[in-house]
Amino acid sequence: MVKKITAAAKERPEIDEVEADFEVGTPYADFTVDEDKAKLLGVNLSDVYSTLQVNFGGEEVNDFVRFGQVYKVIVQADTPFRDGMEALRFLFVRNSDGVMVPLDTLVKAKRSSGPANISRYDGVRSVHFEVSAGDGYSSGEAMDAMEEVVHGAAPSGFQLAWSGTSRHAREAQGETAMLLLLSLVFVFLCLTFIYESWRLPWAVLLSVPVGIGGALLSEIIAQQSGSLYMQIGILLVVAKNAILIVEFAKQRQLNGASVIRAAVTAAKLRLRPILMTSVAFIAGCLPLALADGAGSGARSNMGIAVVGGMSLATLLGVLVVPVLYMVVAGKLKRHREDKEDIS
Repeated sequence: MVKKITAAAKERPEIDEVEADFEVGTPYADFTVDEDKAKLLGVNLSDVYSTLQVNFGGEEVNDFVRFGQVYKVIVQADTPFRDGMEALRFLFVRNSDGVMVPLDTLVKAKRSSGPANISRYDGVRSVHFEVSAGDGYSSGEAMDAMEEVVHGAAPSGFQLAWSGTSRHAREAQGETAMLLLLSLVFVFLCLTFIYESWRLPWAVLLSVPVGIGGALLSEIIAQQSGSLYMQIGILLVVAKNAILIVEFAKQRQLNGASVIRAAVTAAKLRLRPILMTSVAFIAGCLPLALADGAGSGARSNMGIAVVGGMSLATLLGVLVVPVLYMVVAGKLKRHREDKEDIS
């Protein structure tokens, strides 16, 4: 089954490498103790098992220090007296009457083979797979592909569980949408406090999809996969550019300018600061996008997304944000005029 899962996983493009810690073919010696006969002869079973453990497996009994190094003292039968199934005839165990009973009269041994080690997860026997994502695929996509492979190859009764950082990622996956929603609500409330309006913040938030669209487009062109942290970073950067225009347009409108003239003037006067900060930011992220060497996959992934998202947000933001401001501020103005007419 392990070979079947490994072979199926290697055929998936989302998975680059997969390794299992389960290897069969390791020689074993199976000892079967005749418990009824041991009781009949007055031999304690714990003495039988401890004799087998000490002579064949070894047992650490002490340690000592010599020349600054700590050495372990392990008691074990010499090689000629534990090499082969016939070595049982050299071992004896004392019964309740003090008589030495040959161990080969109580224990039968046979050769077999099995796994080199037996792993356990939450107390259950398990096989540990290490999987790395293929080029152009995220770790989440590789995990989804591995789950499909295991469910298709493993018989009923087997369960799949993740460990380490993969387990934390799976547990937090369901909370991602809620965290992103809460972050947007927090930004909205902060902008509401700054603008003293419930409508003007929408001119900023509605411009965010432009930057995210640019990031996703650059990821598709570069055949990369995005990350949540990258998208949140782009959201904040794009919102910063929109805040510059909306804040200045609001001040111009308070000074008596119309909504359209305030938006156009803000876009013209804020163009140079936006270009300066955006170009500096993009230039600073170019080393990330062009990263090479060990561990460059994550840095390049984030760099390409940030450069692409910021570039598109800068080019289209100065056009989209004024239009959004005119729509939102125009409705706000009509709403205020209606209230004045009613009053």
